Amino acid sequence: MSKNITYYTSYNKIIYKEYGRNVQRLIEHALEIPNRNQRTQFAYSIIDIMGQLSPHLRNVEDFKHKLWDHLHIIANYQLDIDSPYPMPKPEVINRRPDALSYPQTRIKNRQYGKNVQVLVQKAIETPHLNHQTALASTAFGYMKTIQRSKTNNQDSINEEIIKGDLLRLSGGVLNLISEPNASQQRQQKSKHKKKLFLKSSDPKNQTNKQNKNKK
Repeated sequence: MSKNITYYTSYNKIIYKEYGRNVQRLIEHALEIPNRNQRTQFAYSIIDIMGQLSPHLRNVEDFKHKLWDHLHIIANYQLDIDSPYPMPKPEVINRRPDALSYPQTRIKNRQYGKNVQVLVQKAIETPHLNHQTALASTAFGYMKTIQRSKTNNQDSINEEIIKGDLLRLSGGVLNLISEPNASQQRQQKSKHKKKLFLKSSDPKNQTNKQNKNKK
């Protein structure tokens, strides 16, 4: 009884899992068909099944060509049929891509990324002041968006700190830090005087002064 049981471990490895084992077994059966015309007709039927199983490939350029390439790859390039496309070469399919060169440029303020640095550099090289200011504002907005995406507390974002980072990234060229005007300076002075008045009117401070005078 156990001799009639077929285990999956005895099957060949599935080349393309998106087509499943049944399609692969059909292709293996096509290799055993002795008549070339019948083998070709059977291959066309397999292509129709593969197309139905992979509707996402229909938007890909040369959809049919890709299916026929997959058919030959699953058949291990041994299927002798009248294919509408030339059989792919194994050395081309199995060729490893060239290694990509890793960028060696040093990124300042890595939390903002490479794109911000490129935008800041472009703003520095812009001769027109209006365009430079516009690019600096764009870079500032991008930096602010990045900071917002990294925190849930939006109130913790300090625009002046981001402007300071922009100033350092640009080597002191792009300065969006606003200097306080006359009214703001007066408000700051009044706040400072108010703090001094409250501090001097505190009974604890007056007691400490009296104790010092007695000594």
